[in-house]
Amino acid sequence: MADDIALAKSEQKEIDIKKDKIVADNIDLAISNQKVIDVKREKVVADDIALAKSEQKEIDIKKDKIVADNIDLAISNQKAIDVKREKVVADDIALAKSEQKEIDIKKDKIVADNIDLAISNQKAIDVKREKVVADDIALAKSEQKEIDIKKDKIVADNIAIAKSEQKKIDIKKDKIVADNIALAKSAQKVIDTRKEKIVADDIALAKSAQKKIDTEKGKIVSDNIILAQAHFDARLAENNEWIKYIARASYDVMWDWNIATGDIYVGDSGKEVFGYKLQNNTMSFVHFSRCLLPKERESIQKKLTDALRSGNKTWSDSFMFRCHDGSVASTNSRASIVRDDKGRAVRLIGAIQDVSRLNELEKKMEKRVTVKEERSDIFLRLPNFLLTVYGIGTC
Repeated sequence: MADDIALAKSEQKEIDIKKDKIVADNIDLAISNQKVIDVKREKVVADDIALAKSEQKEIDIKKDKIVADNIDLAISNQKAIDVKREKVVADDIALAKSEQKEIDIKKDKIVADNIDLAISNQKAIDVKREKVVADDIALAKSEQKEIDIKKDKIVADNIAIAKSEQKKIDIKKDKIVADNIALAKSAQKVIDTRKEKIVADDIALAKSAQKKIDTEKGKIVSDNIILAQAHFDARLAENNEWIKYIARASYDVMWDWNIATGDIYVGDSGKEVFGYKLQNNTMSFVHFSRCLLPKERESIQKKLTDALRSGNKTWSDSFMFRCHDGSVASTNSRASIVRDDKGRAVRLIGAIQDVSRLNELEKKMEKRVTVKEERSDIFLRLPNFLLTVYGIGTC
């Protein structure tokens, strides 16, 4: 196979060399013919110009002599006949102008004839030159066509040989790929079984731990809120002390919003969770609103206002909350609405929970599932990888 390809390349090289030599010879011949034609054309033009100049010189000499003779005659007549001087001069001038006009007409005719002759000669030269070039082009095309026919036959023979060899390689390659795919599928099946068990165990463990945390947290918050509400009616002055106690004992950040004053009491854990150090553990509702993201602020305030006006006893929502260090936490918040005798909301007592870590855990689980899908895709592409490793080309 290699010898055939080398032989084909050698023959092709010889053909290309011959072709280039023929084209170069034809170009040299065309240039030589053109050069001869240009020399002849330049000589004809030079002869025509020399002839025109010679004839013009003779005309100018005759013209100058006639003018001189006329001037001499005019002067002689002027001296002899002073009375008739003006008439004689006028006649001489008229005669000179008439003769000059005839001379100019003859000169213009000679120049025009010379120009027509030069154009006619140039046209004949151009026709001959175009014929020579056309003949050279036709010859070059004919020789190129013969070379192309030979070249196409050599290429076709080489392609047929290459296809035959490639077919043998493809049969061997398909067998190797099939064996490797079977081996890869078997190994992948064992890996997937182990991996799915690990992921399932991790998910079950995470769900169990989260369920336990949510159960305990929900029970603590509910009990604490109920306990705070019970003491609100009996001892309003002592209620803040209860809230403080609840905030220290609870997993969440407890808060108590006095709607009339706009002040929100925040439990001590607020500093640990969100980083805010508040004077007397109190912040205004305006300050709280500024911690909401601008794109969510209006929606959260509307839902809160609707809950206060609706007569509901509870309120809950999920939103992003900006921490003191500039980071943003994912939160869940819920509260009990305390109302007066007329049903108007006077306070909200509730808790806010940072669920960012829980969300991160869910994303990690999703990422592990994505990794599994990517690895499966890698094994589906394994045949192409094996082809590269074994150095086998594709069709």
